Amino acid sequence: MKKFKKTIITSLMLYGFLLAKGQTNLTDRLEFKYIYTQDTLDTTLFHIEAKIINKTNSPIYFLSESCNSLDYYLSSSEFDVYILLYCNATFPVKNVIYSKSEYLFKTTLKMRKEKKKINLELNLVELDSSSKIEGKSVDQVRKDCIRSSSIMGVCATSPKDMR
Repeated sequence: MKKFKKTIITSLMLYGFLLAKGQTNLTDRLEFKYIYTQDTLDTTLFHIEAKIINKTNSPIYFLSESCNSLDYYLSSSEFDVYILLYCNATFPVKNVIYSKSEYLFKTTLKMRKEKKKINLELNLVELDSSSKIEGKSVDQVRKDCIRSSSIMGVCATSPKDMR
């Protein structure tokens, strides 16, 4: 019985250490919500307002790009990201979502096939607080990242559901 208790205590201590070091999945630590409106002139376009919520007591660092922010990190089987501004170059950007706070962003999607509801997935690239991005390409930073996780979005039915 003593060995069993010792194993449980050791396991709990290890789990606590891993939690403190941020070694859990991003899907456990973040929530991804979005709401959309259909364009009035081009009904194949949908304007997305999204937010990533940090549910933890520690900051979470992630990669985006200087041109088009998180647009290229969204995926959907029914829609393509509709890029309004094309850049000749893009640079990595290290973002932080502090404890119990959120990161807001907007994008536009173009419908590929008729669909009544938008299902979005965010492929987030997590960085360490000490990650250096200066002088690196986006691909180099992706290779050096801690982990990359897909987070299924929760579609809000009204603006109050975005809270």
